[in-house]
Parts: sequence; structure tokens; C-alpha cells
Amino acid sequence: MLRKIAFSLLLLTLFFSGVNLQPALATTDLSFQQTLNPVDDDFSIQQKFPEKQKVDFGGIVRMSSPQAAQFVKSKNTTEHSFKEDFVGKPNVAKFDIAYIKETNKVYLIDKSGKVVIETGYVFAKP
Repeated sequence: MLRKIAFSLLLLTLFFSGVNLQPALATTDLSFQQTLNPVDDDFSIQQKFPEKQKVDFGGIVRMSSPQAAQFVKSKNTTEHSFKEDFVGKPNVAKFDIAYIKETNKVYLIDKSGKVVIETGYVFAKP
């Protein structure tokens, strides 16, 4: 009961003191929205996450079936479970194993070529 009275008094004090709570709520909503949707057309990834560096994916090549089989065999796993570790079971069929020719770094690339996921592995060619 005492809490309800104290809360009511606080609200009345704020109301009669002319404190406008609307801008604070708007700011909170905006920052919450930016947290949920970090992609902004006019806001580059370098500005938002300066520690992240752009990677040139110009030389990225999808591995052939024998190359992918050799790579996952060297990691004692299967293609399916390797991809599942990074993209989850429902998305396994949507991604291929790829690598950059110059660095031999291994990535997962979706079928459209728009999503590239770094795996942290290096492909040792025979």
C-alpha cells in the first residue's frame, strides 16, 4: 500500500513539474531499434565496428566436391556437420564450402553468393 502511494506521488510530481517523458521514450525506442537492426544504408560497418576489416572476396571460389570431401576429411568430420556447426541444421543445404585462392582461407558462402561466413580454417591444397 505504501509503495502505491509513493509511486502515485512520484507520478504526480513529475506531471506537475512539467517534465516531458516523451523525448526520453523516443530516444530509448530509437536506440532499441538500432540494436535490433544494425544495418543502416548510410552507416558503414567500419564506422559501427571499427575493429572489423573489410575482406576482399574477389578471389573466392567454391570448392569442388572432391576438394570439399578432402577438406572435411582432414578435419575428421563430414560436409554436413561442418556446415551445421556454422549455420545450423536448417541452413546446411543453402551454403557451400569455399576458399580464397590467394590466402586459402575457408568460408561458407550461400547459394546466391551474398552471404559469406568466415570459418577460421585454412584449406591445404594437395
